[in-house]
Amino acid sequence: MAESDGLTDEIVSNKWLEIASAIEGVVARIQDPDDFIVQTSSELAGDDACSSPYHLSHCARWCLNAGVDHLHALKTLVIDSSVIHSSADYSLARGALENFGAGFWLLHPPDRRIRVERAMRWWAKNFKDQSRATKGMPNETPLAPKLDKLVDIARAADCDLKRIRDGYTSSEALQYADQYSLARRPYLIWQVCSGFAHGRPWANIGMNAMEKRSTADEGVSLVRLTTDYKRLLGIAWPATRLMEDFLRLYQDRAKQAP
Repeated sequence: MAESDGLTDEIVSNKWLEIASAIEGVVARIQDPDDFIVQTSSELAGDDACSSPYHLSHCARWCLNAGVDHLHALKTLVIDSSVIHSSADYSLARGALENFGAGFWLLHPPDRRIRVERAMRWWAKNFKDQSRATKGMPNETPLAPKLDKLVDIARAADCDLKRIRDGYTSSEALQYADQYSLARRPYLIWQVCSGFAHGRPWANIGMNAMEKRSTADEGVSLVRLTTDYKRLLGIAWPATRLMEDFLRLYQDRAKQAP
């Protein structure tokens, strides 16, 4: 591995072990039913009261659980099994970034009305995705009453109603995290990982090591693309930092008010 950028094999290995330890710690906490409790007089308890029955804390836990699951799967492959994939590992990081970004976007605003509005938009996205996926299936439930209920909750909480029915996008959440989190360029990293998930050449060519072999066709080469621990660290580290920022926010919002 080249060391011109200051990242030696030892540094990369130690950083991966640091990431692995952080992930395992959060996985253990998620398994503990007494962890991540929303304290009665906390900010998050107030958010939940305003967003009931579609609690903001429930949105955050969905995001946390899904994000950690993706990141743990990446860690299990790369660290525990020493198996590296040229595309799938990036797809796992993408799932982690999407969920941590959404959780950060939900919890970060200091204004409760914005937090509740975003919770309603998160649920609207959930219901709209569900409606598209289950259209025409037996026992399909109509979308409109669900969105109406979200608007009613937002109205009672004095939220801005303009965007409730629209839901939200991962791009919006990751751009927000880009601006306010300590993670390094999570929006760009998510875009790269999305490129891998969709089989886009630009992501593979831009990130992976490339071996070229000429062919009989002029201007056409056979290409072999591979990744390594160092390249994967460049996407796993921002995802881990975003997880930690999200966790700090959750803990601050969920703790007992002084």
